[in-house]
Amino acid sequence: MYFIDINSTSISEFMDNNNSSDELEDALKSNQKLGGKGKGKRMKKKVKELLKSFFLKGNLNQKDKMSANEMYNELLIFVESGELEAEDIPKIATIQNWISTYTRTFKEQATENMVNNAP
Repeated sequence: MYFIDINSTSISEFMDNNNSSDELEDALKSNQKLGGKGKGKRMKKKVKELLKSFFLKGNLNQKDKMSANEMYNELLIFVESGELEAEDIPKIATIQNWISTYTRTFKEQATENMVNNAP
C-alpha cells in the first residue's frame, strides 16, 4: 500500500512513477474469468422433455397448469419409479428459471408462426 503526500506529489506523477498503463491493463486482464457460462451441471434431456410436457399440458388446459414446485414433485415421482436418478432433478429455482426461459421462447415461436401463417 502506498501513502501519498498530496502536498509534494501530484496524482499523475505518482501514477507515472509507480504504474504504467500496461501493468494496469495486464492486472485487469489477469482477473478476468472467461468462459463462465456452462460450468454448472446441465439439465438432462429426459428431464427437459418431462418439463416441456408438464408445461404444454398446462398450456392446453389452465386447470393442469403446474408451478415449479409441482413440477419438482412430479419429477420426484419419476425418481421413485426408477425412471430418473435423484441427482438429475434440478432445484426448484432452476425449474422456475427454465419455465421463464421456455415461456419466452414459446411465445416467440407462437408469434412467429402466426406471422408466417397470416394471409
